[in-house]
Amino acid sequence: MWTLWLWAACSEVSVSKLDPDVVEAEDTDPVVEPGETDSPVETDEEPPEDSDPVDSDLPVDSDAPVPVDSDPPVPVDSDPPAPVDSDPPAPVDTDPPVDSDPPDPQVDTDVPPGPQNPCGPPIITPYFTGGPFGGFQSTPGTGYQTTIYVELPCPSDVVEVTIIDPDYPANLLIGYAGGVEVGRRTFIGDGMPGAGFLTTDLQRLAAPGMTRLELVPDPIDYVAYELVVYY
Repeated sequence: MWTLWLWAACSEVSVSKLDPDVVEAEDTDPVVEPGETDSPVETDEEPPEDSDPVDSDLPVDSDAPVPVDSDPPVPVDSDPPAPVDSDPPAPVDTDPPVDSDPPDPQVDTDVPPGPQNPCGPPIITPYFTGGPFGGFQSTPGTGYQTTIYVELPCPSDVVEVTIIDPDYPANLLIGYAGGVEVGRRTFIGDGMPGAGFLTTDLQRLAAPGMTRLELVPDPIDYVAYELVVYY
């Protein structure tokens, strides 16, 4: 038996030497010859997930600006400027300055001598002379006139007043006894303003105890006065 086993062993050795392809050895990695590439080995393992989808193998441009993740500027909620409430400029009064101080009361020195004005000349205010018609008037110039007040030095029963160039019908002579009106007269006008025709009118007023007179011009008439006498 030992002889048979020894013979079998020698036979296997002889066969391995004669046929090199018949080798009972473990499977080892084949030798890679130069110029050949190693084919990928298929494995059952899945490749790890790339947490960064960006291809990090790409070349990096060192000169490119690095984006900065900054929050956009927050708009400032600023209220619009409040409108300035400016008062409009006050209207300018273009009327000429008026002398607030009335002229001193004057006396009518044009009264002829006689029985008129037994207590002296009357006191007249306002009183301006030098107008184109002569006599006296309430306001300088040829504009509209205002009321003239006449104080009699003593009570009188009769007064006479002459007006120069009355055109409209509202020129009045009014008599007062103290503070009570005792009579009035209307000066007669020619109704032709600006016609260049100068007229006069004398009105006589009789009333007991007159101490004061008012010469009221028509609001749209320019007139002057010549005489004021009392009896």
